[in-house]
Amino acid sequence: MDPVLDNDIEEKKPLVDGSVVEDSYNACLVYVLMCLCYAYIELRHYSEAISCINEALEYAQDKVPDLFFRRAQAICYNKYSSIEDMNKGLEDINKAISLKKEPIYLEFLDKFKGIIEHRKKEEAETIISKLIFNVLLY
Repeated sequence: MDPVLDNDIEEKKPLVDGSVVEDSYNACLVYVLMCLCYAYIELRHYSEAISCINEALEYAQDKVPDLFFRRAQAICYNKYSSIEDMNKGLEDINKAISLKKEPIYLEFLDKFKGIIEHRKKEEAETIISKLIFNVLLY
């Protein structure tokens, strides 16, 4: 048997490129975070769901419309969301629609607009009732 010398060794390229491995890792991570987000939404832990989606967006950039849809859902269903948050959620659902025209996104957009109008009406009624209460005190 002859010894193997450095000159005899051929350098081979890896079968899988490093960027492919990284993309696969990121895709898996995004999928896990989306599943976790959905679980948090089902448990009504909306702030945790939003945190998961924000982290997933760091890995997926703007490529996955479901991330924007889920974040809009979490904002919409959270009773502590402000009108500014609701407007951000509206931007998210519009972004999801621009990336992919899914019927469920369009249905949710109509529902979300109705919820925003309802919230605005509630806030206006609360402000008016506080003003009337203050006037009656004086």
